[in-house]
Amino acid sequence: MIIGVTGTLCSGKDSFADYLMEKGFVHISLADLLREELKNRGVKVTIENLRVWGNKIREERGSDFLSKKAIEKLSHKNNFIITSIRSLGEASALLLLKNFVLIGLDAPSNLRFNRMIKRGKKENEPSTFEDFIEFENKQINSTAHTHQNLRGCMNLAHHTVVNDGDIDMFHRKIDSLLDEIFR
Repeated sequence: MIIGVTGTLCSGKDSFADYLMEKGFVHISLADLLREELKNRGVKVTIENLRVWGNKIREERGSDFLSKKAIEKLSHKNNFIITSIRSLGEASALLLLKNFVLIGLDAPSNLRFNRMIKRGKKENEPSTFEDFIEFENKQINSTAHTHQNLRGCMNLAHHTVVNDGDIDMFHRKIDSLLDEIFR
């Protein structure tokens, strides 16, 4: 089984992956693959550079470049969780895989912003709620196949999880979803 996760900023993608890793899944993060690519190019890793350079790299190397790098890491021996699917090209390439299920994660924006502040900002993430919303709007609805389009990816999802409670509630939602998927 290969589960892909797309979702808004701080909606719980990494927490979802951490929980599945406890269940034996192997985690592949497209964002980590992009971070490697930026480091190889000598580009400072910031949240804005991940967005801008991610779009640029997808334009240069193909809209499915990061997905192809992830697919190279797959084997038939394990279950996988692939996170940070942010463009339609990435989602489309993964949706062609046998046994692939795409999950969309979301939560109210004020809750997601508070999660970001609580966990500690990383990679120069926005420091005000207004900046958070402005940054997110740059990720949501691009019409370019190579650019981030979280809303478009979430529209392709087989299932959507609203992560609007505590971690225990989130784990119960994931367990219920896994029961449905594996049925």
